[in-house]
Amino acid sequence: MVLSAKDAAYLIAKREHLGKLVLSVKGTVTALSDVTRAGKNQMVLVEVDKCIILVIKDLHLGWHSVLEVGDVFLFQNLRLTTLEK
Repeated sequence: MVLSAKDAAYLIAKREHLGKLVLSVKGTVTALSDVTRAGKNQMVLVEVDKCIILVIKDLHLGWHSVLEVGDVFLFQNLRLTTLEK
């Protein structure tokens, strides 16, 4: 099932009650960071529909050159994570 960013944001807010989720989200890229380093990891932050932030890292960094603000994409097999520990 493909969710809108708004529906995905709702599920993300309720994630502690849902267990492990793998989501597919379709939406418009509304912001895109440069490649950033955090410790040993490189990543890109992608805002979708001004609603959720995706963290793209490791083997998927090649997508950074394809993504453009304003374009609609389908992001598949997303796993929930947090930048805070």
